[in-house]
Amino acid sequence: MLLNKPRAIAYMRQNGLDALIATHPNHVTYATNYGGHSPRIYLDRLVLAIVPYDMKAALLTPIGDAPYLAEDRASIWVPEIWTYGTSKITWPDDLKPDADERRIIDILQDRDRNAKSLPDLVARVLSVKGMNKAVVGLDESGLSVAVYEKILKACPNVAFRPAMDIWRDIELIKTDEELDRLRKGAVANGEAVGTVMNQVREGISEAELMQAYRVDVARRGGALEFWNSAGGRRSGGFFPSGNYRLRKGDLFRYDAGMVLNHYHADTGGVCVLGKPTKRQREIYETLQAGMEAALATVRPGATYEDVWRAGVTAVKERGIPNYDVLRSDLGHGIGIEPREPSIAKGNRTVLEAGMVVNVEVPYYEIGYGGFQIEYTLLVTQTGYEFLIPGKRELLAVDA
Repeated sequence: MLLNKPRAIAYMRQNGLDALIATHPNHVTYATNYGGHSPRIYLDRLVLAIVPYDMKAALLTPIGDAPYLAEDRASIWVPEIWTYGTSKITWPDDLKPDADERRIIDILQDRDRNAKSLPDLVARVLSVKGMNKAVVGLDESGLSVAVYEKILKACPNVAFRPAMDIWRDIELIKTDEELDRLRKGAVANGEAVGTVMNQVREGISEAELMQAYRVDVARRGGALEFWNSAGGRRSGGFFPSGNYRLRKGDLFRYDAGMVLNHYHADTGGVCVLGKPTKRQREIYETLQAGMEAALATVRPGATYEDVWRAGVTAVKERGIPNYDVLRSDLGHGIGIEPREPSIAKGNRTVLEAGMVVNVEVPYYEIGYGGFQIEYTLLVTQTGYEFLIPGKRELLAVDA
């Protein structure tokens, strides 16, 4: 299960809530294991999850999701499925449905768990659960102002409280299923990057390398999220991968992100076409010192800011004096959310065992080039472990 039930219950108790409602697609998937595409594509086909304190949760979907729900019902742990709207699907009276069709028809014919609109459905579900006057945390991140106001109007006696940050806090401590998805994603991403690095050579274009990454990610069942990668002087900025062809002596910096089964993977590194110069080695060694200092700080009880400060201080001491200004962050949390929270100055969130973070120590200099070192870590009771094995080095590629 993705949802950390004990943590969700604890946060409801701590905040005086009778229930939580997830509205953002990431939070809904996290709360229920629902993985349909409707809320990620259609603005008017929102999917919500109502998770009460007793964990008798309900998934609220457009009725058009019936085929998906029928196919994937076993993976959605919540006991109740409710729908809103009217169906566009019909069938003859004398149909003898097969098992798949029967499951769809059962959902379409369940009028007891259907309402005309989403706000009406929210009100109905809360009423059935005896929560007409409850205190409910409503995730504001997945709702337009208009829908938010309609829900409030449909539930006049419910006391709603903002809950986006509550969902994000619950999601910080990963369950076993989340760790499994994150590891599989990290492995797939690392292998896709390996495929690209095997093609790095003099004369190949940035665009060709990005396409190689895109194809390999898809071959592994993932979706490309970003490929912030460039060669030569262009690697000192975030130029989109273009027609520039790599030359002898170039740096090639990559920052690669993909999504697998709704969970994010992110990694980064750098190579040189040919023998690294003295300055290239010196910059990389400086960044390595920053990474080592940041890693040494990762443990329960330290804050995200502590990790940032240790990393930027080490880099400054090794010769990049304004690094704390250049880098307001040194990474981020990762999971079903791609970049929350930031390892940044001012973030006093305390690290706990079970959190997963990406620590990255990059350097970009326009007119010269860019460097990247990045690891994904699982915070443990005594410190951390790498989510997957591997060590970053300044790779020298035969030119």
